[in-house]
Amino acid sequence: MPRINCSVRSCYYNQEEICGASVLNIGGIDAQITEATSCETYQERSSYNNLTQEEVNKGATDVILCEVNTCAYHVKQHCTLEGIEVGSLKEVESYDETDCLSFERK
Repeated sequence: MPRINCSVRSCYYNQEEICGASVLNIGGIDAQITEATSCETYQERSSYNNLTQEEVNKGATDVILCEVNTCAYHVKQHCTLEGIEVGSLKEVESYDETDCLSFERK
């Protein structure tokens, strides 16, 4: 199971800087730079807590789905890395403000 390090503290799935989502979706189809990628699984913690009682995994994600065709680790809509890092340089309020920090252009 892949391990996702995440520094986005406002995300519902962030469990002590480890992602607890069972499936992670990385977006940014034709990204040329890290800032053009995003974690589409992101859910704002305070609003999502009120909507669901979904169980959060502790420490591992089952699969990393990836739409970033320009990434060196993208193979058949999946990420081939055993672990990635998700983060942002600013406060995050929406998934499009997150970045896949493990992105490497082909």
